[in-house]
Amino acid sequence: MNPVSLFYAALIIGAPAVLFGLLAIIFDMGILDFPGYVYITFGAATVAAVGMLGVVFAGYYSLFILYAVYLALYIPFLWGAVVWISKDVEAYARQARVPVRPWETALHEERQGRLETAARLYAEYCGEECEDCDALRHYAGCLVKMERFADAAGIYRRIFDITKGPIQIDAGLEIAYICEVRMGDHEAAEAQIRAMRRYYEGTDLAEKFEIEARRLKVRIAGDPRPFEERIDLA
Repeated sequence: MNPVSLFYAALIIGAPAVLFGLLAIIFDMGILDFPGYVYITFGAATVAAVGMLGVVFAGYYSLFILYAVYLALYIPFLWGAVVWISKDVEAYARQARVPVRPWETALHEERQGRLETAARLYAEYCGEECEDCDALRHYAGCLVKMERFADAAGIYRRIFDITKGPIQIDAGLEIAYICEVRMGDHEAAEAQIRAMRRYYEGTDLAEKFEIEARRLKVRIAGDPRPFEERIDLA
C-alpha cells in the first residue's frame, strides 16, 4: 500500500471514530455505557492520527491541510476521552478498593486468617447500635474461630433481640450450640432451648422452632445420616 492510500485508509477509520466518539462524550449518550466504547473509538482515532502524521512527515505535505482538519476534531476528542477514561479508571479503582459492604474488609481479613484484625474491624462497624445481621453473624463466627465463645454468644444474642423469624431462631439456637459444644455447658444450652420454646409457644413459628431444635440436636450428636432418616431426638 502506497503512503497516500495508507493516509486515506487511516482517515476512513479515524474520522468516524473521532466523530462518533466526540458526539457521544459531548452529549453524554447512552452508548457510553457500552463496555469499551470510548476505548475503542479513542484507540482507532489515535492509531489513525499517528498513521496519517507518519505519511505527512514522509514528505506528503500536500495532505497536511486534510490532516489539520482531522486534528481539529481529534484534539477535543482526545481531551474529552482522557477525562472520561481517567474518571472510569478512578471509579474502577475505587470499586476495587472499597468493598460492596462496609464490613467486607473484615471478612477479607478473616478469610486470610488475620482474625485479630478482622475482629477489630467487625467491632468498629457493628458498634452498639448496628442492626446489620449479616455483619453480626460474620462477627460472631470470627469470635468463635478465636475461641471467644462467650463474646460470640453475646453477638448472637444481639441478633436474636433485633430480628424476627428464621434468622432469630437460628441465632438463638446458635447460642445453645455454643453453650453445649464450645463451652461444655449443657445446662445453659438446655435452658436456652427451653426459653426459646416458651418464647415461640402459641406463635406461627412454634413448629419451625421445633424442627430447627431437632436439627440442632442432630448437629450436636454428629449423626451423618440425612435429616429425613434420623430419629426424632426432641
